[in-house]
Amino acid sequence: MNHKFTTIAWGLVFIIILFCGCSNMVETLRALSDAELSVVLLCDGNTNATNIEIPLGEAQSFSFIVKDKNTGEIIDNVYFLKDIQWGYPKKPLENSDTIEVSFPENKHTMTVRGVKATEAPNEIYVTVNGVKSNVCTVTVQDKPREPEKEIKVILTSNDQQVDNLELQVDNERKFSFKIQDAQTGEIVSDLTIIKDIQWSYSESDHISYTLDSNRIILTVRGVKATEAPNEIYVTVNGVKSNVCTVTVQDKPREPEKEIKVILTSNDQQVDNLELQVDNERKFSFKIQDAQTGEIVSDLTIIKDIQWSYSESDHISYTLDSNRIILTVKGVKATETPNEIYVTVNGVKSNVCTVTVQDFWENKEVVITYGKSSVEKFELPLQKERHLSVLLRDKNTKEFITPPPTKDGIQWTYHQNDDIKYATDLAAYGDVLTLEGERAVSQPQEIFVTINGIRSESCMVTVGKYYSVENSVDLKEVINKVGTSDVTEIHIEGSDLISSASSLIKFAQELSEKDASGKKYTLDLTAATDVDLSSRYDDIRPDLSIEHVLLPEGLTTIGENAFWGFWALAKITIPSQVTTIGKSAFGSCFALKEIVIPASVEFIDEHAFSYCTGLEKIRFEPRDKKLEIAAGAFAGLASTVGVILDKETAGLITGAGANNILGRVPQP
Repeated sequence: MNHKFTTIAWGLVFIIILFCGCSNMVETLRALSDAELSVVLLCDGNTNATNIEIPLGEAQSFSFIVKDKNTGEIIDNVYFLKDIQWGYPKKPLENSDTIEVSFPENKHTMTVRGVKATEAPNEIYVTVNGVKSNVCTVTVQDKPREPEKEIKVILTSNDQQVDNLELQVDNERKFSFKIQDAQTGEIVSDLTIIKDIQWSYSESDHISYTLDSNRIILTVRGVKATEAPNEIYVTVNGVKSNVCTVTVQDKPREPEKEIKVILTSNDQQVDNLELQVDNERKFSFKIQDAQTGEIVSDLTIIKDIQWSYSESDHISYTLDSNRIILTVKGVKATETPNEIYVTVNGVKSNVCTVTVQDFWENKEVVITYGKSSVEKFELPLQKERHLSVLLRDKNTKEFITPPPTKDGIQWTYHQNDDIKYATDLAAYGDVLTLEGERAVSQPQEIFVTINGIRSESCMVTVGKYYSVENSVDLKEVINKVGTSDVTEIHIEGSDLISSASSLIKFAQELSEKDASGKKYTLDLTAATDVDLSSRYDDIRPDLSIEHVLLPEGLTTIGENAFWGFWALAKITIPSQVTTIGKSAFGSCFALKEIVIPASVEFIDEHAFSYCTGLEKIRFEPRDKKLEIAAGAFAGLASTVGVILDKETAGLITGAGANNILGRVPQP
């Protein structure tokens, strides 16, 4: 009895509960049916569907949401959905020769499959409880879907990547995202590749989140201070972005410091910068207290950094993850300047004008010897010479040392048995060493290329002469001449003919080594600090030197310079010589002709005495006096002819003048 009573009692309780629940449900349905509704057609469950393009053979999913038109809230009570009709604007949706449609029994979703390319768009909408949704235009394209781009998703705020954010209570910040090509790193501007957007964050009474209708922008607002950080990220097409940690601080914002922002490079303010192609420069900034002028070292005051520059194929820009350093690299020469500046907390810095110059523009490559460019070059025998390469500005003609390049310096020459070549590989390669092995008159071509710029050719020959610069060279050459057919010797530098008697001693040593009676040409044109004088006690007759070339710039031919050079048959006195010393050419029996330049002012005693082979003396026209000492031309044959004009004759003075003026002038 008790058991039956208990069962009946519990049954009554259940009926009462069921009756109350049904009454509440009916009341809810009655209230919802009275609401003003709006129906939103969706594509892939989360995108407001307006225009959809379906590749041939693929399918697209459609669904909908119902909203209270007054409050904007989504109505998710499925019992309220009494009637769902999918269709065209004028007739129910059905299969056609361009699309196939299918949907489950409750018709909450519909799948549209492209069967054949459409000539005209299909329009789709859904009607729920008699309320029509927005219309979506659907076309079928007769082309395969392009492979989806491999992407990277970057969570951003203020158009910059954000990984940490501190909000104040009642302040808000907008989040969005950028899509980056994972292979090239370029930002993808074509947002039609977006198929799905999913925002992820922790619902909390500390932070409010508001998502726009396109699911592109998430607004985050601080409600109250957080005890633990919240994380936000977005997933696009299944690719997850970086995660941003968000905290909310419940403290009043300190008044922002009035600042001045200074754009810097190498820690100095920069307003103009000229870059070379392939060179780079790093920009940053300093924050200055606008009132005191002091540099602000507390960078926690920075809330926002915005770099501004013109994207260009002339300059590349790379920003570090903290947005503090902007690296600028010259790609190619600019036609117009680019401007760069940075804005910190809304305060704009000074503007820097950046231009890119191509260092190699208007440059030519030049082969040089010493400090001069060379197009023809003669090597001595068995003596190294070093050719260098420089750049020259075509406009200013200034020489410039070439900078390092990717391909370096490329010398081009023909390796053979006549000339040995070697480049200085240990250094930059801007020096080419050559050595003449044997005399060759047929020129050999050399040129050099830097950064694709080719020099003019330098034609190289090997002369039949030895070159001497120091005592070591002299010893080697003296040993060679006796066993070779070389008869020309060049003396260079300042080591060998810079003191009294050095010339006569050289001639004597040469005569002693070579007793064959060969006659030599001595070229002193490259010698410096020349002293041609000789002490009387050092003089010995010389029969080896036949021809001497003196250096331009020589001003004095010293005492006894060529006294006793019995074989000397030819010599040219340089145009800057002012003094010919005592006995300078005394007893030069083989000398046939001598020319006295207009620069000579004094000829000392016995300078040309007993030059018994002398046939002609020519005086260049002059405009200043020439003093000839007694006996300067003593002991000459009576047949020696003198050539001079009347003006020159009137300027010749001195005790030895009559020995010249008394001879019959030749026309």
